[in-house]
Amino acid sequence: MPVELETFIIAMTPIGELRASIPFAVEIRQMGWVSAYFFSVVGNMVPVVLIFLFLDPVINFLRELSVHLNEAIDFLFEKTKKENEKKIEKWGFLALAGFTAIPLPISGAWTASLVAYLFGLDYKKSFITIFGGVLVAGLIVIALLIYGNVLESIGGIQVVIGFMVLGMFLYYLLKLNKKNV
Repeated sequence: MPVELETFIIAMTPIGELRASIPFAVEIRQMGWVSAYFFSVVGNMVPVVLIFLFLDPVINFLRELSVHLNEAIDFLFEKTKKENEKKIEKWGFLALAGFTAIPLPISGAWTASLVAYLFGLDYKKSFITIFGGVLVAGLIVIALLIYGNVLESIGGIQVVIGFMVLGMFLYYLLKLNKKNV
């Protein structure tokens, strides 16, 4: 299978997205940065279009299949709305862009598209916002790869792991501080 197609397909996956496709293309398959970025961004946007076009009919079909399935969908939607309503009300489309741009697990184009659907946001504006977030996420992943490769060449994997541990520790401290305020 051509590396371009592999990269495109990996970028379409809900967990992997750009976080997996760019490192795969560049580090494993030796694809150039620009090509890896391009095929990853395009592949990551395909599910956004599919979600916007087909999620509503699929949800309606599932709701009609079973009362229990309908209740499960209602529970999931209400829980998600409750957890994210304040953020969406406060930040609107900027929340979608930021959520998409941060290349962490459970964030990205898939989840942002589902949030846009769930909150009934305008699909055209959501698409543009998510696309901008995907562009930024791709740049962040490339920057992290370059930075990681530089650190590894300086001091080996121990330095990379040390920076990761330090980053997690600082994140934990910030989160702990936020809870105490």
